[in-house]
This record gives sequence, C-alpha cells and structure tokens, in this order.
Amino acid sequence: MKAVIARISGCAAAIMLTGSVSAQLAIVNTLPGTFTDISQTGTFVDLGDEDEVFAFLLPIGNSVFPFGSSVIIGNNGGVGFSPPFTDLGPVPALLPSFAAFGAGKSLLPYWADIGNHVGSIHWQQINNTVIIQWTGKRSKPANFPGTFQIKIFGGTLGPEECIYAQCIYQNIQGPGWQGGANASIGFQDELLPSVQWSFQLPNAVQNGTVLSLVNVDCLNGQTCPADFNEDGFVNGDDYDLFANAFEAGDPTADFNGDGFVNGDDFDTFASHFEAGC
Repeated sequence: MKAVIARISGCAAAIMLTGSVSAQLAIVNTLPGTFTDISQTGTFVDLGDEDEVFAFLLPIGNSVFPFGSSVIIGNNGGVGFSPPFTDLGPVPALLPSFAAFGAGKSLLPYWADIGNHVGSIHWQQINNTVIIQWTGKRSKPANFPGTFQIKIFGGTLGPEECIYAQCIYQNIQGPGWQGGANASIGFQDELLPSVQWSFQLPNAVQNGTVLSLVNVDCLNGQTCPADFNEDGFVNGDDYDLFANAFEAGDPTADFNGDGFVNGDDFDTFASHFEAGC
C-alpha cells in the first residue's frame, strides 16, 4: 500500500509540544489499528443537536494530549482538550478554525453537521487507552447511520510507531457521509500548526480506515516492528520467534509496551505481520 501522509500545514515543520520537547506531527493511514466497540460498555454521553459537553478529565496522557486535560465531546464529530472555548459549530472549515473549540487543541475525526435523533456517543478507558465513539449517528440530510471512534494512547510510546491517537472508521461511506464529503478531518491546537487530513473530500476515509496521529521523527527512526529478528525481512522466521517468545511469556513479546504479555500483544504483532511491517 502506498503511504499517504498529511503533514503539519501541508509541509514539514518543527513544532513545540511541551517545554523543550519538539516533534513533527503527521497523520498517516498506513499503520494498523483495531476498532474496539464500546457502544454497550462505555459511559453514555447525552448530547442534543449541535451540543457539546464536558465529559471527563483525561485519565491517561502523552505529550500531545496531557494527563488531566478537560475532555469536551461534541455531537458534530470532534473532541476538544482543555480548549479556550467549548463550541463545535455545525459548519466544518479548514483547520485551524475558531468554529472548532475556538481553534483550541482538538481531534476532529469527522467534523460535520451530524444529527442526534438516532445513535449514541460513549467513552471508556481500557487499560492505557481512552476511546470515544460515535455510534449509528445520522448524516444530514440523508439520515444514514455512521460509526467511528478515536483512541488516545497514554504512557511511553512504544512499538506502535509512536502513535499519540487514532481515528478509526467502521461505517462512513453511506449517503450523506461519502467518506468525508461533508467533513473536516484532522488535528489542531491554538499554539501549534494544524494537521489537516481532508476537507470535504469524498472517500478521504473508508470503512476500515485507520488514521494515526504520529511523531514523524520517532516513526522514521524505527525499524519495521514485524521484523522480529531484525534481519531486514518479514517472514515465517519472525512469526515463529515471536510465537515462541509469546508462549514463554518473554518480555520481548510485550509488543505494545504496556508491561504485560497477553492477547493484545499477539493481535498487534499479527496486524503488523499481515501488513508486512
């Protein structure tokens, strides 16, 4: 698969994250991710049309989305993180935009005018990940259901290619959605250049698309994660070595770097292996 990358402001740029820490951010669509349905287990977020609400304080964090940030969830397909304003308007715009949380820090998986009469929004923490999910929400005016979610990853970024967050799309190609035809998709911060993935572009995302907000320097500095024996090839030797380490509970099989060797590590390795990297 050819890599598609949306870089900050459409070009390479160095930006400040926290204190003296700097990084180049990008959105890529070539890294694996898994849709984790929380529609039956997550905390329900009660929102009306055009509504936003303070939902919780971020219980995990990384250098882009700090621990303890106020999380503002908008019905119209976006989340603000301690933004200066809490409004997420119904008319999407190019980023940065004051219509989206006052141009404050926000992740916008599908900023559009979304109906609220059918469908739901939930959030849930699972281990070191926070998930926010829009389930069966209706497009306007076509009234067709769409489902997507974001994942925020906490702690020290490891073999997941330095991913800060992901936007994962389960059902986004129906009438009214058309994979982004009516939406602005990306990341913005009032102090930093924005990362625009798409703006009112049909098929910018599809069912099964995974968009990852990454640290480019970290991403480029890593070897292919599925090359478990680091011989420059991804083949059965890597699979066998990982399987042996996994069965033995060896720390080298802690593929997602969460301190445990379990099914999550096997699933992550398998996703990389199937992708060839």
